[in-house]
Amino acid sequence: MTSIASLPPNYASLLANALSSAGTTQKKHAANTDSATAGAGTAVAQAQAQSVLDAQKDAEAAAQNPGFQGITAEGIEVKMVSFAGLYKDKMMSVVDTDGDKSISSAELFSQVQAGGGSQAQSDALYKAMDMDGDGKVSAKEFEDSIPNPYATPGFSKQIDGLIAAIHAGKEDHATLMALLKPEVNPAEVLGKLASDFPA
Repeated sequence: MTSIASLPPNYASLLANALSSAGTTQKKHAANTDSATAGAGTAVAQAQAQSVLDAQKDAEAAAQNPGFQGITAEGIEVKMVSFAGLYKDKMMSVVDTDGDKSISSAELFSQVQAGGGSQAQSDALYKAMDMDGDGKVSAKEFEDSIPNPYATPGFSKQIDGLIAAIHAGKEDHATLMALLKPEVNPAEVLGKLASDFPA
C-alpha cells in the first residue's frame, strides 16, 4: 500500500479533498444518528445497525468522489477512516490482549468484570457481538458492536461552536482535538453494554 507521503502532489490534493468530503458526510450523518437508532433494542444492536449504515454511507461517499476513483485506478488502496473508526480500533487493540485480531470470551469478561458486570452478562454480550454465530468475535464484529462516542445529542453543534471559536481566535486546536479523541476506557464501555443483559 502506498503512503500519502509518497503520492504525487495532485493525488495528495485529491485525497485531502476526498477526506474533507467524507468528513462532511460523517458530520451530517452524526446529527441524525440518535433518531436513526432510537428504540432499536440494546446498545449493541443499535451500534451494529449504525455500523451497517456508516459502511453504506462511506461506500456512497467514495463512489461519488472522483478523487477516490482516480487514486484507486492507479492501484492505490484507499480506505475511509472516521474518528469513530479510530476510536473503535483503539478499543479493540486494548481489549485484544493476545493480539490475535479477535476477542475471546475471557478477554471480554476481563473488561466487563472490571466495569462491574457479571459472567452471565459478559456471556450474553459476547453472544450478541458474535454477529455470524460462529462462536467467535472478530475484530470487525467487536468494533461494529461498540457505540460511536461521537453520536450523542448536540455533538455536531458542539463541534461547529468550537470551529467558530477557533476561527475567531477564542479557542485553540487542542480543545477540538481533545473532543475528537475521547479517552478509551474499555471497562467502562463494556460494563455499560453488558448492563443491558440480565445478571
